[in-house]
Amino acid sequence: MTIEEKVKSIIAFLLDIEESKIKLSDNLIDTLDFDSMDIVEFMMRLEEEFNIVEEEFNIEILDLDFYRIITVKDVINYIEKNNETS
Repeated sequence: MTIEEKVKSIIAFLLDIEESKIKLSDNLIDTLDFDSMDIVEFMMRLEEEFNIVEEEFNIEILDLDFYRIITVKDVINYIEKNNETS
């Protein structure tokens, strides 16, 4: 599974929608209607799935980083940049 497929799979699961309906340009909040609980769950699943850790601070996705993630494509770009296994 590619990063894009995994991210779309997580979103589809959380929002109970078909993966084929999710576009890279979709805004997580405005288009996909993520609420605050969805965001927390999404972050946790991303961290778990992709082993994302900010080594300098020994924490997962930084809150400040997540505020810069707006679209599905932004999520993928962040993972590609920070994935320990890439």
